[in-house]
Amino acid sequence: MENHFDDKMTVESAARSVNLNPYHFCKTFKKLTGRTFIDYVNLCRVNEAERLLLETDFTVTEIAGKVGCDNPNYFTKLYKQYKGITPSGVRK
Repeated sequence: MENHFDDKMTVESAARSVNLNPYHFCKTFKKLTGRTFIDYVNLCRVNEAERLLLETDFTVTEIAGKVGCDNPNYFTKLYKQYKGITPSGVRK
């Protein structure tokens, strides 16, 4: 997952990839990681976005696309939820 930020990851596709039904996948994933699958995916995306914000000159919109968020407004909201600051605030 950490290497495929821009892929559209669903619980169903992740469960299929490890031959589990979605219910058991979610239950096992949370038990092993302490996070839901979606929370983990979002955290990975936000962490990669933070790296890109600090190390590149890509725009916030470009970074949103690179980490799998097609909607820049949603990306900003998600980023702020996890990091407590907006992506543009990181750049300042």
